[in-house]
Amino acid sequence: MVAEGRRWVVLVAAVALAGCTESVTPSPQAAGPTVTVSLAATAAGGGPAGDADLASAAQVLRHRLAAARIDGAQVTAAVGGVRIAVPAGREQDVRQLAVVGRLSFRTVLGSMPAGSTHATATVAPPGVQPRLEAFDCAAPRQPGTGTVALACDKDRTTKYALDAPFLANDSITRATVQPPGEQSPTWSILLDMTDRGGGIWSQYTTEHVDQQVAIEVDGTVLSAPTIAGPITGGDTQISGQFTEREALAIAAVVGSPPLPVVLS
Repeated sequence: MVAEGRRWVVLVAAVALAGCTESVTPSPQAAGPTVTVSLAATAAGGGPAGDADLASAAQVLRHRLAAARIDGAQVTAAVGGVRIAVPAGREQDVRQLAVVGRLSFRTVLGSMPAGSTHATATVAPPGVQPRLEAFDCAAPRQPGTGTVALACDKDRTTKYALDAPFLANDSITRATVQPPGEQSPTWSILLDMTDRGGGIWSQYTTEHVDQQVAIEVDGTVLSAPTIAGPITGGDTQISGQFTEREALAIAAVVGSPPLPVVLS
């Protein structure tokens, strides 16, 4: 859906993950009891994480926790990982924010129900179709071969064949949460893009009207809307059945740099 004036495309999502704000005020000390979550770190390519990467990861996590309005959160780089102290009851939020957070926009080449092995609603190119049909959303994620990646949505109800990414984290300058209103009946996220990213997005949406585009984070498709028309304003709104907390988590991951380590 494209609204006149700002010309937004509404990207309907079904999961909570994603951005950053221009400035983040450090969280005050927690008033009540806290819980410490310890996460082990491995380097992006495997093996032990170095001290510099751990320090960088801790800094990104501090930003995400503050952007998600988790007051009193404390992040410490430790030997082999990080420790995150948060108010009791916010442990699940930590795990949502401690993802790598690698964002990509990709053309949808094909999609079908996760439990199906034939009859796709959107037909992928011949060489991709058999791989999509055989892909199992319940199996560990399989990396893409060449320019094509196979992925599922968070609920593992739909599987997708995706083309090479054309936008990533470095195209997002800011992500903010939007309360329910005219554009969306529930909480949503507004992504502002760089000049270069906005130009790419404008050209892409002009050339791909009535085609699907997937917004993917760490191999999970957050949204796969159909482009309704050219988007020339350099911003995009992601809408779904989000609570305020879910929207804040989305706005704390997608717009921030990806973590240089994998936490578990």
